[in-house]
Formats: sequence, C-alpha cells, structure tokens
Amino acid sequence: MNENNKLLEVINLKTYFPINRGIFSRTVGYVRAVDDVSLYIEPKETVGLVGESGCGKTTLGRTILGLEKPNAGKIVFDGNDICSISRKEMRNLRKRIQIVFQDPIASLNPRMNILDIITEGIIEFNMVNGYSDIKDQAIRLLNEVGLDDTALYRYPHEFSGGQKQRINIARAISLKPDFIVCDEPVSALDVSIQAQVINLLMDLQDSHNLSYLFISHDLNIVSHIANRVAVMYFGKIVEQGETEEIMTNPLHPYTQTLLDAVISPGKSRNKKIKLYGDVSSSMNPSGCVFSPRCPKALSLCRKEPPREKIIQTRKVMCHNYGKND
Repeated sequence: MNENNKLLEVINLKTYFPINRGIFSRTVGYVRAVDDVSLYIEPKETVGLVGESGCGKTTLGRTILGLEKPNAGKIVFDGNDICSISRKEMRNLRKRIQIVFQDPIASLNPRMNILDIITEGIIEFNMVNGYSDIKDQAIRLLNEVGLDDTALYRYPHEFSGGQKQRINIARAISLKPDFIVCDEPVSALDVSIQAQVINLLMDLQDSHNLSYLFISHDLNIVSHIANRVAVMYFGKIVEQGETEEIMTNPLHPYTQTLLDAVISPGKSRNKKIKLYGDVSSSMNPSGCVFSPRCPKALSLCRKEPPREKIIQTRKVMCHNYGKND
C-alpha cells in the first residue's frame, strides 16, 4: 500500500470540454467541468462528493476512472499516476477500480442474462476455472448482495429497480476491487429501497475492505455513509472536512445553502438563506464562482478567485476567511 496511506489522490485535476461554434466548428472557449480539484481517499474510507446537478461531480468520477481525459493534474492510485501509465498497466489497475452507475436500468445489457452480466469481468481477466466455477462465483456474488441463484438465467427487465442496482453492485465487486466510484447509486430508487442499498454498500465495505467515492446531491444520505465530505460547485471543491463538522457547522456559504435546503423531521421548511442573482458562467468565470449568488459576497469575491484556506481541520475556498491557520 502507498506509504502516505492515501489509496487515491487527485492533485490539481482539470477536465475541460471545448465549446465549438460556427461553420468551421472553431473552439471559442471551454466548459470547466472539473477545475483545479484536489482530494484524497484513504483505504476503507468513504468520501462523499456533494453538489447540485451540473457541478461536475460525475465528470470528476469519470475522469478518475479514465473514462474522461483530463487536461491537467494528476490522479495517483496506490502510488501509480493513472494519467501517465501505459494501457497495459491501466488494464491491470482496472480490476482494482470499479463503478456503480446512477441508472440501474441503462447500465445493464438487456440482452444478457444475469449470469453473463456479473461474470463478464472475471472471465475477461481469467479469474475462473471452467463453467462450474463461473456459476459458483456468480451464486456467491448474488448471495452477497441479497439475491439468490434463481436470478442467474433471468434478464434485467424481470427485476425491480432496487434488484437491478444490487446486480450492478455484484458486478462491481466481482473483480475484488479496492476502490469503487458510486455515482448517485440510489437517486433513482424509492426511499425505503435507498436505505437497504446504502446498508448493503456499508456491509460490503466492511467485508471487502473497500474505499468509496460516493457521489450524491442528497446530504442526508451522505451524512449516513461518508467519513469525509467534499462540496463541489461549478467544477471546484469549495469545502472539505469531516462529515460531522460539515453537517453541524458548514463554513462556505454554498455548503450552508445546501444544508439549509435539506428537509428533515422537526425542521422548519422556511429557508433561512436565500440565493439571488444568476449562475456564473462555467466558460469564463471571474472571481469566485459562487459570488453571483452568494448572500455574503464581498467586492473582492467578484474580482479575484479565492484560494483554499485551512480552518482547523477544514479546507474552505472563501474570501470571508483569513489566512491559513
């Protein structure tokens, strides 16, 4: 394991998408989907990545997985810089890095039965010995996610949304990974099923020593599963810290508005924080990306991007706080 005890470290990562216009499709600018992001995940740890739709959460997850090519920065997994290794080396790492997609329906091939779906990876990487071993491993994987062997020869359309997501999770753990990106894995499920899937993920984390990047817009869910939380807005991580600290004492105005919008028992539905103004441009942002909507914005916020500041054990990107402690 890596000496600094960081299974995954993202360093100043940038993933931009070109904006092309005109009959010659000239590039006139870039959408800064992931803009100078740094974070880390330790072994057996869950880091929650939260933010509203379109903030770049999924793009960050896809870039870590190698599904999007970054423009700059590093992604270091167990000492290996994913951005600079060869295809052969990346293939070997793919067994250790998996994903659970948001849509449990679209992420399963409707023409493949469940046996083929959850064993496709272990067959590709030669981790089985014959058909009987394939079937035994498939049954074991189904049992681990709360399904039985009657599912083996059925097809995805025969299952509920929650069952489909359990099949996705079985496929993700089939290669015995160290790290899984969970891209809003319960957002398409009923509330009661959400709790079951979250508990399943936590149980699998304990039994398989897994690390998760758990992407979600639901702070209630993240507070239940994550050890630490990173708050993302318009491609930037604006606040990072321990889950309990962020949930009880958010520092960044955007984090405060996210928590203010959470509906929980006994909480008044009258929002204390109201946002005004327009969303800043992700093409050519000036100053702090949140400043057009921020109720605490200073004149400096509209002119100069804030630098990350360390407030005790928290990292926050806001001009309202002083120099690093």
